[in-house]
Amino acid sequence: MKTENYINLVDERKEYFDIRKFYTDNKNGSTKAYTTQSGTLIEEMAGEEGSWFASYSTKMGSCFSVYKEYNHKGWIHKKWAAFRNRGAAVGIKYEFNEDDGILSVSENMEKNFVFTPEEVIRYCLEHDIKLFEKGCYINRYSDHAANEFLYSISYVGMYNKSFGKIRILLNGQTGETEKVTLQKSDIPEILFIKE
Repeated sequence: MKTENYINLVDERKEYFDIRKFYTDNKNGSTKAYTTQSGTLIEEMAGEEGSWFASYSTKMGSCFSVYKEYNHKGWIHKKWAAFRNRGAAVGIKYEFNEDDGILSVSENMEKNFVFTPEEVIRYCLEHDIKLFEKGCYINRYSDHAANEFLYSISYVGMYNKSFGKIRILLNGQTGETEKVTLQKSDIPEILFIKE
């Protein structure tokens, strides 16, 4: 399986959200989900009384989604690519001035990670982790004080001979497995921990 280049999924261009279109046949502003003719799943949502708007879009067969947040006037406020199923941001995260949608800040989410998002996806495929299942989430964490950068892969499935809700922590620098847990009750069972 070849993954698309997440870097090209978002850019620094100013955008506008069509508020009128969102409220068409949706007077109370409920979350809307629809699929385009090309197979892209789009979810749109609004804050209380139209205080903000947001969208997630995921192309059919893609391991990545695009998140966009807009202000109450419809101007873009934030956008980034992320692992599908509302996972961690990848690539460049953009923030825009709320008044006019002009770019104000961009942050490289890859700066502390040597092990790339594509390598995490390859790891999942090699370990038969079902990336397209709703219960599969890929997040990542940065602890600058401890100089620790981790990917967290959560899914329901098998790890060795154990079945259930699995959580794998990968080192964001090397890709090595740091820890694997199985969530059976309130206390996770450790299936593997790096010595």
